[in-house]
Amino acid sequence: MSAYFAGVDGGGTSTKAIVIDESGTILGRGKSGPSNANDIGAKAAADAVLSAVSESMKQASNISKDALLQGVFCGIGGGLNRGAELQAILQSSLPLRQAARLAVGSDAENLIFAGLGMSDGIVLISGTGSSCFAQAGGRVYQAGGWGWLFDGGCGFEIARTAIERVFEYHDGRAPGCQILHKCIFEALGGEPWELLSQIYGENPRKYIASAALAVFRAADLGSAEAELIIEKNADYLINLVSAAAKAAGLGSGTKVILSGGVAGEPRIKNRLEGLRGLGFLPETLTISPELGAALKAKALFGGGT
Repeated sequence: MSAYFAGVDGGGTSTKAIVIDESGTILGRGKSGPSNANDIGAKAAADAVLSAVSESMKQASNISKDALLQGVFCGIGGGLNRGAELQAILQSSLPLRQAARLAVGSDAENLIFAGLGMSDGIVLISGTGSSCFAQAGGRVYQAGGWGWLFDGGCGFEIARTAIERVFEYHDGRAPGCQILHKCIFEALGGEPWELLSQIYGENPRKYIASAALAVFRAADLGSAEAELIIEKNADYLINLVSAAAKAAGLGSGTKVILSGGVAGEPRIKNRLEGLRGLGFLPETLTISPELGAALKAKALFGGGT
């Protein structure tokens, strides 16, 4: 009988699932709403996971309706601190109660396995937030990832710094920010004082981070201030890699997998080429996080990598 494995990648925006066979071939995909257990609670997160897995199984037209999943790995936001609660709910629910084995972890684990498998190396994540993970000898070491108030090298911090500069420009304290000012307020809409209710509203992280692309646009239009903000945040990411590598004892020749929307921005990506001067080998992640989760399920529960 063929063995099937499912992987789930979930966060604050959406949940994606993939079903693969024992050769790693993708058989079906599913998608549902957010599943960050810290944001919406364990029950709602579990419902989103179940919906995505069910859809992926339905799309796998070449396996029977009563096929059993040999293993499932769910890497989702909040999976570390609420993993036991999530696992209990999922393990008792269809279709996951049919799974021989199930594990719940963080969404970062999906990226680590997608980028490195079981090999030594580093995964650098830069999207709305940032973090860096070094894997060596079967252990994982982390640098950054302290949350949106404290992380640099990410969309939130790029946008937050830019908004601070344009407020200073509005006061007459930051000359030379005309281009940045124009791009930021075209992106957010309204005059500076009209933005404060959103900035200090219910979801400031999402609202502020939404202006990050405007900073890259301002740099494209010749804003020196935008260039400085981007360079500072790229250098923060380089320092994260160095810190994670030092903690793990990794040196020259170590592969660094770049993941996340900000890491893929050309100006950030070009700056991260500076990692080569430190002996690292940066490359872009080519496997989706949900496939990384499915491959991890196969490695954990199927006896392969």
